[in-house]
Amino acid sequence: MDRRRRNTATSRRNAPSDLDPDGRALFGACQDKLRALNLWDDVVADQVARMVRLLQTARKLRAQASAPDVLDATVADGTVSPALVHALDVEREARMLAEQLLLTPAARRRVARTPAATPRSVGV
Repeated sequence: MDRRRRNTATSRRNAPSDLDPDGRALFGACQDKLRALNLWDDVVADQVARMVRLLQTARKLRAQASAPDVLDATVADGTVSPALVHALDVEREARMLAEQLLLTPAARRRVARTPAATPRSVGV
């Protein structure tokens, strides 16, 4: 078996089929970044797909929250739409995943500043 061959489950052209075109593009961009960092594997692919799905859900929730009837009710009641609150929660979870996957500049800076652990000698 050719070791250079990509796993078909995590190949860019085989992004999860439930993602929309924007989601597939984001999945591919994340894959490119993580491959460059030598961090791409099946587990990471599943986490990236989860993050992208969360972002797609947040986008749909924001669209619901910005519907004219919801905006009118929000202004009249002086409250925040439940869809918007849920979208913010979903976006927060996606952000946490992105940071764990080193997909944010701040997360990469934190890792770069952390000194490498020096091995300690064992024994006397």
